[in-house]
Amino acid sequence: MREIINDHLDKIEGTVLEDLSRKHDASKVLIENLIDKLNERKLKANAIQEEISLMKEAASNLQNFIGMRDLEKKVNEEGKTLVILQEDENFYNSDIHLSYSEILSSFTDKVSVFGDVLVQTSPRNLSLILGKRIQSQIVLPKVAGIEQIKMRLQQKIKLKNSKGFDISSCEILDHGKLLFLDWET
Repeated sequence: MREIINDHLDKIEGTVLEDLSRKHDASKVLIENLIDKLNERKLKANAIQEEISLMKEAASNLQNFIGMRDLEKKVNEEGKTLVILQEDENFYNSDIHLSYSEILSSFTDKVSVFGDVLVQTSPRNLSLILGKRIQSQIVLPKVAGIEQIKMRLQQKIKLKNSKGFDISSCEILDHGKLLFLDWET
């Protein structure tokens, strides 16, 4: 269940991130276009300033008066263009927000368990049919007591080492070999 929930949340997160990316890119293009338009206006304003500086240096008073009237028209046109740009929607601030679904907002408050663990029992579809009762006795073989066990020598084992051994244990292995445990070595 958790994997299904995680996959679903990953899927809707991916959708939101794609939407965010598209809207961010669209806003970025609008802002870049606005910056380009403002840069054009800046270049025109700089050109007008340059004309004014040149006029003041080289022109007579009459030429300055006539030239200033022409430049005043250009300045007014640029001012109107800036006012139009300012009223354009592209000039507005763009804030990108994510509003969460109400279900997600209240998820931690409303969802306290994944589910309930229930043990459901039902009768088995098995029926036992008992015939006669069979009584049996367990017959165990009679084992002689330890007092009645007689030992006899079947085989002698010679060890190759001439040193004395302190054999602490002996075992007969499955394949018939003997294993001795020497306490000293």
